[in-house]
Amino acid sequence: AFDLPFHGHSPKPRERTLLPYGKEEFAAFFREYLDAQGIDKAVFLGYSLGGRIALCLLESLPERALKGVLLAPDGLVRHPWYRALAGFGLGRWLYRGFVRSPDLAIGLTRGLERLGGINERMARFLLQHMQEKHLRQLVHDVWVAFRLLEPDLGRVAEQARGGVPLHLVFGRHDRVIRTEQGRKFQQLAP
Repeated sequence: AFDLPFHGHSPKPRERTLLPYGKEEFAAFFREYLDAQGIDKAVFLGYSLGGRIALCLLESLPERALKGVLLAPDGLVRHPWYRALAGFGLGRWLYRGFVRSPDLAIGLTRGLERLGGINERMARFLLQHMQEKHLRQLVHDVWVAFRLLEPDLGRVAEQARGGVPLHLVFGRHDRVIRTEQGRKFQQLAP
């Protein structure tokens, strides 16, 4: 196991917000890691963002997958707010402004929660990470640097149907990454 960039003791390369990570890059890195360790097949396990990366690895490296274990994985649903802020130039420009001056973002988050645009737990997550500038900057950098890592769920389901076991684990009360998302994915790969 290893920490993703921006996590744990791994580097926090701010330049990756301009040159985001891609699926091929992670697949090449992971392939080299497995080869260096003499590992033919591995369990691709990931939680949250790590789950999204595990999905991308299952898609890109099915021949190296013993199985997949996904714990409340991001990547089963494309969240429109995340995509708008991280995926488009205008959204990234706005997001940088939110990092510098969070008052507008805090008001927008509270307004979206009141209108039902985001749920209470997502609002709480966002508000907690807006309290201090270094946390706002970290979430910004992670979201923007990993914006191109979007798994093709159809291909992942195809790998699961082809013999790569896939285990999904969700929290019963998790309101951010919900059990229903896993059930929808299971319909692709029963």
